[in-house]
Amino acid sequence: MAETWCSNGVIGEGASPPHTVTGDKPLLVVGCGRCVWEDLKRYWTMNVHSDVMLLNDAIVHYPMKKGFYATHAACYDIGMVNIYRDLRKAKLNHRDFITHSAGDPADRVWKLIRDFKPNLSGNFGVVIAIAMGYRRICLAGCPEDDTGHYWDDLETHPHFDFGVRGIHWHWTDNTALFKPKVRSLSGWTGEFFGEPTIDWLNGGE
Repeated sequence: MAETWCSNGVIGEGASPPHTVTGDKPLLVVGCGRCVWEDLKRYWTMNVHSDVMLLNDAIVHYPMKKGFYATHAACYDIGMVNIYRDLRKAKLNHRDFITHSAGDPADRVWKLIRDFKPNLSGNFGVVIAIAMGYRRICLAGCPEDDTGHYWDDLETHPHFDFGVRGIHWHWTDNTALFKPKVRSLSGWTGEFFGEPTIDWLNGGE
């Protein structure tokens, strides 16, 4: 039987979680929803010192010099995780990111088991953030609704009903784990988790 670890309610294969953090800073998780830039404007006005995790294409455009980069997709083409990081280096001239993925190649590979095998990058980012030790996680650009990505053409992008497609269960099936630690700036996730306040981000209720 494979060795397993349990960290803050998250379970995975291996001797220990691939990555842990110390300290008590909140984590901003940046996705690719159409609302991401408005979400970030709101977050930045709060002036909260945070760690940052970028999901998928967000790594190419978000203006920061270091942080985490995560994608859930073990099915991505081989090398895709680090290709995105290299695209960032070419565009913004810095590459100081730790990459996380559900499959090789990445700096940190998370072999999650049981109820923690998400098909959403935002959900994957939150799960591994909790396992790392973050207690306050704020979603930006992760509305989980039918508004599309920030690069989609408004007239032609396909609309998806995330509830009907069975996507929301990734969040609702782990309510006890997520609710105390997650807030969101927009969309369905904002309604489900509630929106962050400065007090909450700084450790208050």
